[in-house]
Amino acid sequence: MRIKRIIRYWSPVAFQAGVIFYLSSIPQDDLPHIEFFMLDKIVHFFLYLALGLFIVRLLVNFTQWRHRRRIVWIAIAIASFYGIADEFHQIFTPGRGVEFGDFLADCIGATVGAHLIDVYLKLRKKWTTRQNLPDRAARGNISRG
Repeated sequence: MRIKRIIRYWSPVAFQAGVIFYLSSIPQDDLPHIEFFMLDKIVHFFLYLALGLFIVRLLVNFTQWRHRRRIVWIAIAIASFYGIADEFHQIFTPGRGVEFGDFLADCIGATVGAHLIDVYLKLRKKWTTRQNLPDRAARGNISRG
């Protein structure tokens, strides 16, 4: 049971980090040349949005922390640190380099992803709590008259 839980929550984080590392390892000459305004930043944004989302999901299910705000900010910090490491890694990739704009897109994406999953989890908890409440009329607390 524990192995399934580890795979369920750790594998999306590891997979997303691996995708980011792989894409950062592609030399500039091998990348497709698509003319679209800020495509590079958009790709960074969505890659790190998913990473931030997956890290929050992991921390919520693998830590004893109950302060969701702390979990969100730690997830953003972890994803942002990975963004710094990713930019550093690109120094060693032919034709690639460090760009502050890429790092900024990484941080913004991680922030949006972390907050999106946080809002989703809050709404899901609120909705499931309402679904599990017994009917007040059936308990006699509300008059039917």
